[in-house]
Amino acid sequence: MNPGPHRRRRLMTVLAVVAGYLSYVQPAQAGRPLETEDPGTTEHRSFEVELGGKATHAVSDWGGADLGLNLAYGLFETVEVAASVGGTALDQEGWKPDVLALALFAKWRLFGEEGTSPALALFVSGGLPTHAPHLWLHGRGYGLAGGAAFSMPLPLDLLARVAALYQVQFDEMDLAVGSMALEWQATGSLALVCEAVAELAPSSAGESWAVRGLLGAAVAVHSAVSLDVGIGVEGDEDIQGVAGVVGVTLGF
Repeated sequence: MNPGPHRRRRLMTVLAVVAGYLSYVQPAQAGRPLETEDPGTTEHRSFEVELGGKATHAVSDWGGADLGLNLAYGLFETVEVAASVGGTALDQEGWKPDVLALALFAKWRLFGEEGTSPALALFVSGGLPTHAPHLWLHGRGYGLAGGAAFSMPLPLDLLARVAALYQVQFDEMDLAVGSMALEWQATGSLALVCEAVAELAPSSAGESWAVRGLLGAAVAVHSAVSLDVGIGVEGDEDIQGVAGVVGVTLGF
């Protein structure tokens, strides 16, 4: 069933307000501010909009500013489809646009309910290869990728997630990515999260790799609106950069 005129007007209003500001493609569709994919899907016949930004500073003294939008829709009870638009600007010798891309995403939840029982989902994504990967922007969404996500509720209001994917990049080396995250529902409206992500480029000379971590929090300010913030680091043998992330999620 198609959404009614009122829902379409609300959707067009949201898109019109933010379209001019959005340029960063989020990695997969993980619940903000995490990068680890979760097996949950958007409620059937409902929309979810995620708007996020990131400020990066690397030890090489250049910085980056990222913005992006993700729009997800519950196509069926266990199937979600989504589109992301975004990019980044780099501060190397003055701020310059670096990436502008579109990514498409689909996720099928095989069993379980995110947060209440063990849950497993498979997902695929694809996008335009518009840049060579660099620190904090490793090309995810700029090729073809597939993977799986699993979550398990734990005692003390904890929720554990693990995810893995393999991406074939059109313009650079392929990537294998594994991640894990832990979420603690501290109160009815506040969740604290931590995460570790490892990337391996197996086809590169010396099998280059990177690891990053994040600490963050998400606050539900309304039944359909949440805000998030986080801070992360990335490196290999040494820390190579730090980043702060902030975002908002709206369901309707």
